[in-house]
Amino acid sequence: TRVPQPGMLFYQGIPIQLVDTPALDQDVTERWVSGLIRNADLAVLVLDLARDDLIEQWEMVHSVLDSLRIELTDGTSSKVIQDDGWAKVPGIYIGNKCAMADSGERLAILGELVKDLPRIHPVSVRTGFGLEDLKERITNTLELIRVFSKPPGKDPDLTQPFVLKRGTTVEGLALMVHKDLATKMKFARVWGKQVFDGQRVAMEYELQDGDIVELND
Repeated sequence: TRVPQPGMLFYQGIPIQLVDTPALDQDVTERWVSGLIRNADLAVLVLDLARDDLIEQWEMVHSVLDSLRIELTDGTSSKVIQDDGWAKVPGIYIGNKCAMADSGERLAILGELVKDLPRIHPVSVRTGFGLEDLKERITNTLELIRVFSKPPGKDPDLTQPFVLKRGTTVEGLALMVHKDLATKMKFARVWGKQVFDGQRVAMEYELQDGDIVELND
């Protein structure tokens, strides 16, 4: 049994844990792979654009996912485990080896043969093509933002951002810092694109990427 290898992807200071699973195969995919995919915030399916059997890859992988009762959604909806046991997991698709000869033609043929083919992000691990855009797409799909803390009367710490889900409020950040802070907090000031520098904001204010927050208790 091949043990999944964890790794870290960093995009603009945001760490994202990656787990490299064994390739999905009808004959050898083990049941624990299902739990790994079901528990993921995002599934990234990698296709090999250098292979002539690209359509067979597509059909086989989705056949395995069906047998595991997993459906990859377009990444704009949240993960859902249904009462019937099916898991709807946000997913994005990567086409690796896009620099190889005929890779574009293979991808075009796949688009002709697969109805409603989702967007496939072309990358080349060998040349680096598309990898930065892929990092941005993964981060955006996960709806992650960076927020920086500023102690009252001091400069902000721009080296260690809080990584939050889009839609997190000032109150949510205060709860992350300390569970009692949200109840004791008198006010917060925010520096960012949506406010004036140092503007006082309500606890319900939704934080934006890059905001600097000063919590005052």
